[in-house]
Amino acid sequence: MSKKKTKKGVSRREFLKGAAVGAGVVGLAGLGAKEAKAAPLPQNWDKEADVVVVGYGLAGAAAAMIAHDAGAKVLILEKMFKGKEGGNSRVSGSGMWVPSNKQDAVAYYKGMCAAQLDGPPLHMYDISEEMVETFVDEMMENRHILEAMGVKYGTPRSAEHPLLPGAGTSSIMAVSRADVPSGANVQYYVFSKEVESRKIEVLFGTPAKKLLTIPEIPGQQRREVRGVLAGVGGNEIAIKAKRAVILSCGGFEFNETMLANYGRAPMVHSGSPANTGDGIIMAMEAGADLWHMNNDMAPFHFGFLTNDLGPEFAKTPWTFNISLPGNGVIFVDKYGKRFMNENRPHLHGYGRDAVFYYDGVKVQYPRIPFWYIFDEGIRKAKPLAGRDWSWVGKMSGYTWSSDNSAEIAKGWILKGDTIEALAAALKVDPAVLATTVNKYNSYVAAGADPDFEREPTSMTPLTKPLYAIKTWPCSVNTQGGPLHNQKCQVLDVWRSPIPRLYSAGELGSMFAWLYQGYGSMAECLGSGRTAGKNAAAEAPWG
Repeated sequence: MSKKKTKKGVSRREFLKGAAVGAGVVGLAGLGAKEAKAAPLPQNWDKEADVVVVGYGLAGAAAAMIAHDAGAKVLILEKMFKGKEGGNSRVSGSGMWVPSNKQDAVAYYKGMCAAQLDGPPLHMYDISEEMVETFVDEMMENRHILEAMGVKYGTPRSAEHPLLPGAGTSSIMAVSRADVPSGANVQYYVFSKEVESRKIEVLFGTPAKKLLTIPEIPGQQRREVRGVLAGVGGNEIAIKAKRAVILSCGGFEFNETMLANYGRAPMVHSGSPANTGDGIIMAMEAGADLWHMNNDMAPFHFGFLTNDLGPEFAKTPWTFNISLPGNGVIFVDKYGKRFMNENRPHLHGYGRDAVFYYDGVKVQYPRIPFWYIFDEGIRKAKPLAGRDWSWVGKMSGYTWSSDNSAEIAKGWILKGDTIEALAAALKVDPAVLATTVNKYNSYVAAGADPDFEREPTSMTPLTKPLYAIKTWPCSVNTQGGPLHNQKCQVLDVWRSPIPRLYSAGELGSMFAWLYQGYGSMAECLGSGRTAGKNAAAEAPWG
């Protein structure tokens, strides 16, 4: 790293070193002195492997397979019990971002990070040219690897951000393979079968708790990773990692403290509840820097929360269809007022500004949660929520009724035979809600929506009875985590690799701002391969 001096003659490295003396490098990240102390290496290890992979989603499975094929003995630690492993891969769509031209893909990725076309790039810090090119190479190689494993690619669809340079040669494609069960994520199914066929050991119900480290050089703060302390059945086991540890245990979607510190608005997350920021905490304790912690550029979809299915699913939302199930729908805030074009593009990053509005005078988010109001035609058309895009849908065993009648009976969906009855159920002013509905219906009749410019062809009159469901903005995953380089080595605050520590997948994603659909699946596969290859190449320490 450059040691360029500031105007007062102090380099960034010197400044950080001075700050570390006063606060402790890990203390700067929010950990106390007691927690920042490295655990001593055990005299006797309970298990050992060349490469220990923490987290068994797509990134972890790819890393384990590649490290094994390079000759390393691999052990996977999975927090969840068997049957609920897989992380967010289990609830992700079976598709891939497929760039076909490297130069264009580099420009397209940089455009997503830049975040604006009419000014300087905003989110390219710490992202080198070498990192971008490696990232794109991984994306382009994915297709060849999956096709060699019998995966079929579907019809290309256009890239998500067509105004960005290079978008014309990027596409997204659904993927399939004949043996994959209906509703299963294709990529995860394929790679988990590869792990099984290699007889790579997986310890289920065994969350990693701490990295076991030693000073790289006596007297210095940077640590070298030598193993992992994990929990199993109320006990702790020490696992020796002779070559390296790969953290592939996802983001912090279910860590309320991190969400409060790094999130931009209250949201709920539809992925695996195992993602509580464990990898971030462990990496920070080893001295890692972080990046992209404020990026949660999810598809703009909605969700409903209920306690009725037990505590395991109380914080994981049922997600609604990303596009409207029909035209007889409006969204209203806590006061019964419309606030957006309900049919605007529901892609990654679109529509959030309207929902995330904060009213500083009233000291509230008036649209979180909001009310999703629909009519009888929508109610009868199809289930409001599906199984494939949420953890609760996949894992709870509950099937949403085909005409939403069971959910009305449960009180999940509220019904009003009149506008006044619905307003009473929603606890909003009936006059305000009546004005909202009547105004919307008048816009339908006039063939124009002057308030929010919704397309007339997407609007039909709301007819009684009316229904409403309390709705939260949803995301699947966070993008932030430990900073890494093009080799997937985790970097410390001085931008130096922490020896023998790697990360992959959504734990410190390359997506800094805008996101391309199916990009996480492509990144998990690519970064998993890169981390596995480089971790296996480390010389054993003992």
